[in-house]
Amino acid sequence: MKRISSIWIAILGIVVGALIVLAYNAYNQKRNMLRVQYGDWRKLNLILDQIDKNYVDTINVGKVTDAAITAALAELDPHSVYMPPVELTEAETDLAGNFDGIGIQFNVPNDTAIVLEVIPGGPSEKVGLQKGDRILKVGDKDIAGVKFPQDSMVRRMKGPAGTKVTVTVGRGNETIPFEITRGKIPMHCVDASFMINDTTGYIKLSKFSRTTFSEFSQASATLLGEGMKKLIFDLRDNTGGYFDQALLLCDMFLKKGDEIVYMQGLHRKKDDYKADGKGGNANKGIVWVARRIPDGYVSAHANQARITTFPKNDPENCLYAPDVVSFAREMGYYDGPDADFSFCDAYAPLDFGALRACEARVWAFFRTVADDMDRYADYAMGHNAANRMPLWVMPREKVSPKTIFDCMRDHYEGTPMDMTADIGAGGSACPYRWRPMEFEVDGVSYVNERATATQQTGFWFVAQARPWNPADMGILWFGVDDAATSCLTPIYCSAQEVPACLSEQNGSMLEYSPTAAFWLFNRVTNFAYMRYDMISADIRKVVDKWENGMLETVREVDAEALSLSPKARGKFLTAFSTATAQQLFDRWSKLDKYLLVKYMDGNVKSEKADVLTFLDGDGGPAHFVDNGNGRNIPDKIQFPGYNEKWKRAVAKDNGEILRVVK
Repeated sequence: MKRISSIWIAILGIVVGALIVLAYNAYNQKRNMLRVQYGDWRKLNLILDQIDKNYVDTINVGKVTDAAITAALAELDPHSVYMPPVELTEAETDLAGNFDGIGIQFNVPNDTAIVLEVIPGGPSEKVGLQKGDRILKVGDKDIAGVKFPQDSMVRRMKGPAGTKVTVTVGRGNETIPFEITRGKIPMHCVDASFMINDTTGYIKLSKFSRTTFSEFSQASATLLGEGMKKLIFDLRDNTGGYFDQALLLCDMFLKKGDEIVYMQGLHRKKDDYKADGKGGNANKGIVWVARRIPDGYVSAHANQARITTFPKNDPENCLYAPDVVSFAREMGYYDGPDADFSFCDAYAPLDFGALRACEARVWAFFRTVADDMDRYADYAMGHNAANRMPLWVMPREKVSPKTIFDCMRDHYEGTPMDMTADIGAGGSACPYRWRPMEFEVDGVSYVNERATATQQTGFWFVAQARPWNPADMGILWFGVDDAATSCLTPIYCSAQEVPACLSEQNGSMLEYSPTAAFWLFNRVTNFAYMRYDMISADIRKVVDKWENGMLETVREVDAEALSLSPKARGKFLTAFSTATAQQLFDRWSKLDKYLLVKYMDGNVKSEKADVLTFLDGDGGPAHFVDNGNGRNIPDKIQFPGYNEKWKRAVAKDNGEILRVVK
C-alpha cells in the first residue's frame, strides 16, 4: 500500500481514559455505569464531569481534556496530532497565504521582542519601524521585561485590516511610539527560486499553503523563461498544509490518469486521487499571460487577446503559464524563437472581425481619454492590422469614474464608424442595428457595428476598488439594460442584501414584473429607440445628475462609514446600497411616465422647463404647455419628423411614388 505523510490539518476527536483520584463514594456509584452503559471509549466524559463537580480545586476542564487527547495520540503514529482551537486558528492563518497585521517578523530571545524583519511595503515599514527595534508596548500593554507570552504578543499585533494599533519601540536611547494601520500581509511558501546552472532550476517549498500552487507556478514560469530544463524541488523541512494544494502541485508533473495517492483504512473505503491533466506540464490547452499595467497608464480589452510579446524574466510585472510557448509549438501555432513569441498572434490572431468588433471598442476608449489615437483609426476599422495599437496608453488626465461610466455608452460618435450618422440610424439617429452582425447585398458582406453600448445588454457595471478605504468599502456601480440609456447606482461590496428591484427572483425574461428594475429600464430604453435623438438626450440629463450626485454622496457615506465598527459599517452600507437602488427605481418610474406623455405617437409636447424640473418638482400636467382652457389640452405641439439624410434616402428609394403632384 502506498503511503504519503499527512499534509493536511486533522482534527481528531479521540478520547481516552485517565488515572485520577476521585472521592471514593462518587466513583463507586458510577463504576458500573462506566463499564456497562458508556463503554471504554466514553469514559473520559464521565470522568471529566466528576472532576468538575467533586475535585477539591478549581481546574480548567478544557485544558485537562486537551492534555488527555494529546497523550492518547502519542500512542499512534507521529503524524496524528490534536490541535486546540487557538492553535488551529494560528495554523490556518499560517496557511492562508496572508493575514491581517502590521508586517513584521520578531523574536523574543529573553524577555524583550526584537524586530528581525520589516516586510517591504507593509504597514510597519510605511510608518518607519526598523529592523533591530525593541518592542516595549503594544497598545497600552507593557510587553518588555515582564515575560509576556509570544503568542499573546502576536494576537495583540494582529487585527482586521484598516484598524490601528500603537506599537512603542526602543531604538538606541529613544522610546518611539508608532501608530500603525493594519493591512494584508502576504505569507510566501516558496522560500527560494533560482537557476543553479544554465539548465537546472531550484525551488524550495516550506509548506502547502493556500497560495502554494500559484506561487510555484510563477516561480517555475520564471525559471523556464531563464532556460530551465531540469528542476530540483526541495521539500526538506516542509511543514505540510492543505491537501488540495499538494494534489495540484503533483498534477503539474503528471499526465491525466496517473495516480497521485490513495487512502484506505480499517473503516474507510479506498479513495483514489489521480492527475486530471490540468497541471502545468500536462497537455491541457489552458495557457495565459498576465502583465502589470504601469502606474499612470490605462489599458482595455474587448473579447480579444491583446498581449503580444512579453518579458520572460520580470515576475514582478509579467506572469505566464510555464508551457505558454511550448504548447503553441506543439499545436502548430508557433515555430519561432522564444524571444519573439506573441501570445495574441499565436492563440488569437487578428482578423477583420477581431479588429472591427473588438479592437475598435478599445480604440474608442483610448481616443476618449488619450491624445493622438486617431492615427490608429485604420487599425480599428480592420483595414490595417499592422498598425497595431499599444497595450496601454497614458491618459491626458486622471481618468474619473464618471469618464469610465460614459465610455461604456459609446457608439463611435464622432468617428467614421459613428452609428448615429449613417442611413441605418433611421430618421431619428438610433445607433442600433438589430442582429445579425453581418448582412449581405448582391454578394457583398457588410457589418452592423458592434459598439461598446449595445441593446443586447442584460446588466453592466463598473467596479471601483478604492484602495484608500478598507477592503469592505469597494463599490460595484451597477446598472441594467442598455448602458447608453440606463443609469448606475452604487452597491458597496460589503452589502449583505440584494435590493428588491434587482433581485434574481423578481421577474424573468418571460415574466414581466412592475417592481423589477430590469423591466422598467427596458420599457424606457425601448421607448427611446422610437425617437432616439430627442428621448436619449432627456434620459442623459437624468443619468448625469444622478451619477454625479451619487459620486458626491458616496464621499459623505464613506466618511460616516469609516467612523463605525466593521459590523456596524456592513449594516450601514447595506442599508445605503439597497435604499439608493430603490430611489433610482422610483426616479426611473417617474421618468417612464414623463417620456410617454411627452413623446406619445411621435409628437412632442412643449414644456415650461425640462425633464429634471419635472422629476424634481410636482411632475404634474402643469409642467407641460396647455392651451389655457383649463382642461389640460396641450398647446404648441412639435412635429419633429425625420432628419435630412433620411428624407433624401426615402426620396431616392421611392420618390416617384411619394412625389407630390401639383
